[in-house]
Amino acid sequence: MRAARFLAATTWGAALAVLVASCVRLPAGAGSSLEQLFVWGALLVETFRVPAVLATTIGVFGSVLFSGLRRRVPYITLVCAAVVMGWGVPPLVPTGVPEHPEPDEELVVYALNLMYGTGEAGLMLAEAERVGADVLVLSEFTPEFERDADALIRARYPFAHGCARDDGFGLMIYSRLPFEGPAQIPAISWETPQPRVRLTVGTRVVEVWGVHLQSPGRPWIVTKQREEVERMAADLRAVLDTPPEASGIDAVVIAGDFNAPWRTGHLRELRRVRGVHEAHDALAWGAGSTWPHVEYGGATGLMMAAFGETANIRLDHVVVSPGAVALETGVGQDTRSDHLGVWARVGVFGRDTDAGPEGGP
Repeated sequence: MRAARFLAATTWGAALAVLVASCVRLPAGAGSSLEQLFVWGALLVETFRVPAVLATTIGVFGSVLFSGLRRRVPYITLVCAAVVMGWGVPPLVPTGVPEHPEPDEELVVYALNLMYGTGEAGLMLAEAERVGADVLVLSEFTPEFERDADALIRARYPFAHGCARDDGFGLMIYSRLPFEGPAQIPAISWETPQPRVRLTVGTRVVEVWGVHLQSPGRPWIVTKQREEVERMAADLRAVLDTPPEASGIDAVVIAGDFNAPWRTGHLRELRRVRGVHEAHDALAWGAGSTWPHVEYGGATGLMMAAFGETANIRLDHVVVSPGAVALETGVGQDTRSDHLGVWARVGVFGRDTDAGPEGGP
């Protein structure tokens, strides 16, 4: 009976955490320690949706097994489990891409966090070749990795823009296609580099934005992360509000390590931009997990391995704006990093058609 109560209490706690996390709508600038703690807790609960569902399932079956269906505890546990399942399962189901005309051109983008430059360039390039990548977005790009691998990468991707750094926020974009006009590194916050390049893809012009948001390892950092997302969303809205004839931009693709799953409150402002979709969320079933890749994830990877790598989380994304659509996507294989790479084949048709209503919640 004690085991049943313990398992039931675990399930009730998960349900309560879900309800609290779902209600958190504090602004990005929430400043008090208590507000930051609530926002941080909500992000953690939303981030670990799939492990929460698995833990809840174990709690339900364990409680039922130990105490039987005729007792009150399992019935309450089943109700709590339904709450968790109703919240945790939908992100595993693809939402579908927005309605769109037939694309004129295609671009394949591959993004990988190099784990402070320890990722192996040869394996990464093999992955990029396997998916036919035109553009590479490499985060945690260090001076040592640049010294050892830049020439090898440029032999296949000769155009590069970004910044190598020792603090985990080096970010580099490599491309087979030449850049159009000056590449940019806009100041988002904390002076972390977020390179943006403009490419001519056949008859269309596409901007590719590399991104590596703050890692929310502390409550106070979460507010910085949300500020970065809001600034990025504002920049994207500014592009989309300008007619393509004036901006010269048909579409934007944003790729990299967002340090949060797509369907969390912390990426809400980006999701709400009209017509924007994330490739895996729109097209693929399952969690599409990218971190921690258990062989290289240290203690966290070993802990998560207890549920299997499918219970890990997706922190890396390819986000597509109006004027383009994700056609195919996938998660890469081992490159000696704690992250797995992500890639998407993007069809581009331009922003001369209506992007539809404002984005989702």
